[in-house]
Amino acid sequence: RKEAPDGLEMTFAVNIRAPFLINETLFPLLKASPDARVVQVSSGGMYLAPIHLDDLLWQKRDFDGVLAYAETKRGEVLLTRRWSELWKGTSIKVNSMHPGWADTHSVKESLPLFRALTAPFLRTPEQGADTILYLCCKPDLDTSGAFFSDREIRPIDRIKKTALDEGKIEEYFKKVKEISLDERRATA
Repeated sequence: RKEAPDGLEMTFAVNIRAPFLINETLFPLLKASPDARVVQVSSGGMYLAPIHLDDLLWQKRDFDGVLAYAETKRGEVLLTRRWSELWKGTSIKVNSMHPGWADTHSVKESLPLFRALTAPFLRTPEQGADTILYLCCKPDLDTSGAFFSDREIRPIDRIKKTALDEGKIEEYFKKVKEISLDERRATA
């Protein structure tokens, strides 16, 4: 378990707190734009992990880096869904996406056995970026709050144990906001 300088578990700090602060800070500028786009780069790994609302920062559980990653990637998708609701009535389109399993430095370093077994099937980084560019540049995109892979909307929940109802998604958003805006962390 690694911690960011402000004491947050590093995976949460990078994958949840950072985009939360960026999106919330940029909201006035995004709102003023005639066609703003926000694309959260998630991962299909998010299908494997439920959100633990009682332990977002891995203080009560034995740390597992792969599960921490998957949980924060699920969190990105849930934040996207919530922002879509909050930003209704604006021009902002916010979506999340899975780039597919691409042969990146992260895969090489984090999942060497997986990479060795799947190397012939891994995408190039450029192929992984295709849906990101599609969501950023498609002129008539009218979708917001969705999860995409290969330019198509995909279900958010494939496994029942990972599903959260709207009330729990709202609770998650509030907890992330509270953690992210904690003044004690801002000065750490």
